[in-house]
Amino acid sequence: MKPTLILIRIKESFLPYRSFLHERVVTWEAFWSTIPLSVLTAIIFINPDQFNFRNSLLWTAIALISHASMAPFVHYLNKRFSGRVHLISAFVLGTIKGSVLNLIAPVFLVTDPLPIYFRALNSGLVFLYLFVMVSMIKGVWGKFEKNLRDFLVALVSNKSIAQLISSKNRDQIDDTPRQDAIAKLGKLLEDSLAKESDGLTLIQQAEAIDRVIAKNIRPNSSQRWKEAELIWPRIHPWRVLRKSFLETRIPFFLYALALTPLLLTGRSAYGSLFNSILLLSITLVIIYLLINLADSISIRARKDTRFNNRLYFVFYVVVQGPIIAYISFVLNEDPYLSIMRIVWLQIGSMAAFIGFAACGTMVLSAYEERDKALEQLRSLLPEEKLREILNAGINSNAESEYAQYLHAEVQAQLTASKLLLLKAADSDFSSMSTETTRKVLERIDHLKLPYQKKDIRIPEFRLNELVQTWRGLTRIKMDLPAELSQTCRNGEVISQLIEESVINAIRHGKAKNVRVIVWIEEEICHIEVQDDGKLKSTKKRGLGTTFFEVFAPDWKLKSNENGTLATMTTPF
Repeated sequence: MKPTLILIRIKESFLPYRSFLHERVVTWEAFWSTIPLSVLTAIIFINPDQFNFRNSLLWTAIALISHASMAPFVHYLNKRFSGRVHLISAFVLGTIKGSVLNLIAPVFLVTDPLPIYFRALNSGLVFLYLFVMVSMIKGVWGKFEKNLRDFLVALVSNKSIAQLISSKNRDQIDDTPRQDAIAKLGKLLEDSLAKESDGLTLIQQAEAIDRVIAKNIRPNSSQRWKEAELIWPRIHPWRVLRKSFLETRIPFFLYALALTPLLLTGRSAYGSLFNSILLLSITLVIIYLLINLADSISIRARKDTRFNNRLYFVFYVVVQGPIIAYISFVLNEDPYLSIMRIVWLQIGSMAAFIGFAACGTMVLSAYEERDKALEQLRSLLPEEKLREILNAGINSNAESEYAQYLHAEVQAQLTASKLLLLKAADSDFSSMSTETTRKVLERIDHLKLPYQKKDIRIPEFRLNELVQTWRGLTRIKMDLPAELSQTCRNGEVISQLIEESVINAIRHGKAKNVRVIVWIEEEICHIEVQDDGKLKSTKKRGLGTTFFEVFAPDWKLKSNENGTLATMTTPF
C-alpha cells in the first residue's frame, strides 16, 4: 500500500473523534473534571510508595497545587482563540503543571523521580490527551442530546404516535397572573394620565414598569424555561449509549498507536530510550497478535461483538500484562525500581489504557450508531413510558414557547416603554409627558390580551415589528435576504436570535444605532448585529444566553471600532 493511502486510511480512522472534538479544548469543564485524574496520576505513577498513607496524602496535596497552577491560563484561554491555539495550549499547560509539581515536591520533603524537563514533557502529553478526551465526551453528549430532542420532536409530529398523546395535556398555560399584573400597571398609568400634575412622574412610571418586569415577568419566564427543561434528564440516554458501546467493535490497536507518544515518555522515565522503544515495540506486536487471535476465536465460535470486546480485555490483562511486566523487570536499569513497583506501574498503565479505550469506543459508537441508538430508544421504552415522555414533551414545548413569549415580547415591550418614559423625562418639554404616557398605554393595551400561541410568521414581517417597537429610541436597519420574506422552516428561531441580539444591544449596551446583516449560505443562516453601544458582560446567565447557546452555539460578542459586534450562525 502506498504511503499516501496509508495516511488517508489513518486520517479516516480518526474522523469520528475529530467530528466530536470542540474547537476549544481548554475549558473550565476540562480543568475541573481532570482534577481526580491528576491526583490519581500523582499517587500511582509518581509516588514511590503507594501503600504509604502519609506519602499518598503528600502527593495528593502536590497534585492539587500543581493542578491549580493551570487555573489563570484556563481563565485567559476559556472561550477565546482558535482550535489550534487551544491544542498547543493544552500541551503547554500540562508542562507548566508538571514543572510546578517537580519544583514544589521538595517543599513537602519528597522528590519527583524524574528530572524537571522529563516531567514537563510527560505531563504536557498527559494533559493534551485528557483535555482532548474531555472535549470529545462533551461533544458526544451534546450531539446525542440534540439528536434525541430531534427524535422526540419527530415522534410528537408523527400522526400515528400522536394518537398516544392525551389531548388534555394541551393548552394548559395559565396566563392569568401576567394579565393581572399588566392590567394593574395599565390602571396605574391611566390614573396618572387623568390626574396629570398629581399623578406619577415619568420616572416613577418607569420604575413601576421595572417592578412589574422584576416581580412578574422575568421570574415567570425563567421558571417556565426550567419546567420546560425537566423532561430531558428523565430519558436516561446513557442506557442507549451503553447498549451501542456493547455492539461496537473496539479499535484496540488504533488506540495503542494513538497512545504511543505517551507510553514512550512514560517508559523512558524508568530506563534508556532504546529499552523504552524496544518495550513499546514488543507491546504493540503482542497487542496486534492478541487482537487477531481474539477475532479468530470469535469468528470460529460465531460469537457477537460483545464477546469479542470482552476477549480483547481478557487477553490484554491476563496475557499482555504479565509478559510486559516481566520484560520490564528484565530490562530494568533503575536499582530503586522494585518488582512490586513494576507490577504496580503495569497495573496503572493497563487501567489507564482501558479507560481511554472505553471513552474512545463510546465516541466511535456515538458516531457510527447514532441513528441506531435513537431507534433503540423506542425498544427500551414501553408504550406507557413513551406516552408519558411524549405528554411531558408537549407540555415542555408549550412551557418553553410561553417562556419565550414572556421574554421576547412582553419584557421587550415593557422595557421599550420604560426607556421611552426615561427619555421623555430627560426632555424639558412638559407636553411630552402626557403624549409619552399615552404611547406607553397603547403598548400595554396590546399586552393585556390573553396569551395565544401565534402561527408561524414571516421573519421579515416580524423583524419589521421589532423596528417599529423601538422607533424613537433606537435606529434599527435591517439588511435581510429574500429567503426571509416568506415562511421558512427555522424562521422563528432566526427571528428570535436577531430580536434577542438587538434588544441586548439596546438594553445593556445603550445602543442608539443598530444594523442587522443576514445572509444564507449552503443552508446556513449567518447573522451579524453591529451596534454603537458598549460591550457589557455579566456573570448572570439569562434566558437569552440559554437561547443563544442552544440554537447558535458559535455565538460571539466582541468590541470593535464601531461599538459591539454580535455574530452567529444557525441552520436555515
